[in-house]
Amino acid sequence: MQISKDLPQFNIKEALIIVSAKHGLELYRAYQGSVEKLESFEVENPRYSDKEGFFMSRGKNVGTIRAGTVGEIKDGDIKRDFFQKLKDFLKNHREQLEGCSEIYLFAPDTLITELKEEMPENIQKKIFMEFAANYHKSHPFKVLEKIDKALTKKIDAIKSKPQSEEEKKILEIGKDR
Repeated sequence: MQISKDLPQFNIKEALIIVSAKHGLELYRAYQGSVEKLESFEVENPRYSDKEGFFMSRGKNVGTIRAGTVGEIKDGDIKRDFFQKLKDFLKNHREQLEGCSEIYLFAPDTLITELKEEMPENIQKKIFMEFAANYHKSHPFKVLEKIDKALTKKIDAIKSKPQSEEEKKILEIGKDR
């Protein structure tokens, strides 16, 4: 899909954008004015039919004392399944991850550190920016808008930084051309 002209075009460097949530992940490739979804995966919550695993304990004259379900969904199980799929995903896309110039990582704040720890060190070094936000299943342009704002902020910070006399001269020469 063509990237809107007011968003980063990634003309010089190929970028991969990893958008993750607690239950799923999407991988996008942005290069030369286009963005495409390469792959995604989801970890589904187990579904229990009817009241499967439901139990109640009654006392003699008291009524119901305890009630609950054996089939409750545990976050630890979902997280374990997610990270297992993540390992397979990283293994399957190792060439693409190593071949790109920059990686932009979007993930909830509670997950971002664990995601990075699962990645090989050479891929971790390619992470150019991290965004502690959940943009999973968002349109790629929304993600690119967030990248654009962060890049603009970074550029403005560099421009506002005090410059040496030599840098000022170079900038003045550049303005005259």
